[in-house]
Amino acid sequence: TLLPLMEVLTHENLIVSEINHRRFTNGYYHITMENHVPFTIDAYADSQKNMYDASGDSFSIFRFRNTVISMISDGMGSGEHAAASSRLITNIFQRMVVSGIPKLDSIKCINKLLQSDAYATLDAICFDCAMSRAYIFKSAACPTFLIRDNNLYEINGSSLPVGIVSSIEPDCFVVDLKEGDEYLLISDGIFMDEIYEWLKIRDTASAKDSMESLMEILRKKQRLDDSTAVLSKIKKR
Repeated sequence: TLLPLMEVLTHENLIVSEINHRRFTNGYYHITMENHVPFTIDAYADSQKNMYDASGDSFSIFRFRNTVISMISDGMGSGEHAAASSRLITNIFQRMVVSGIPKLDSIKCINKLLQSDAYATLDAICFDCAMSRAYIFKSAACPTFLIRDNNLYEINGSSLPVGIVSSIEPDCFVVDLKEGDEYLLISDGIFMDEIYEWLKIRDTASAKDSMESLMEILRKKQRLDDSTAVLSKIKKR
């Protein structure tokens, strides 16, 4: 009776670790509960700008309760105009999520706010560590790559960019978390041959080490488009 009530109040996945019936306390019990989260998320992001203008990509990694959110937004066009659109999306999405607004509703609300000549992609993964699930939201974004057991899986969507029409339905996918999984978000400046090359040489010690391996590959040639990536690794707690 007490356990689910405490989980609702604390927004945590709890286990009862200890129950003590102390003498001379008129039947009262001392119950100890602990936060039970099976996974942790090791995430890191980096970007290489194009050779002409300011980067139009924005990225964000943040934590809210038992959820870790990784996201990329790619502003349409180039330069500061595109950067302003993508920054607006990442900033508002983060504020809405930490305010407790559901992720899908947040995206639809941002779409209403952004109705203008500015629009951008939105690509977000919400890792619910307590429920051991990843929720993937995509609006005109590049594929999300899942690396599991040395196999590469591609998760694609078909939704329109945020802000281009009055009403959108973002693509939403749910994936069960597994220890050792890696999720890679990219913007459209990164090509598949570069990802395949990275898979052969990457350092798997941490998300930061793996991302540095990818950036080394991207720096080999001048970028015609902004090239941003966010890597998230699932680790056992």
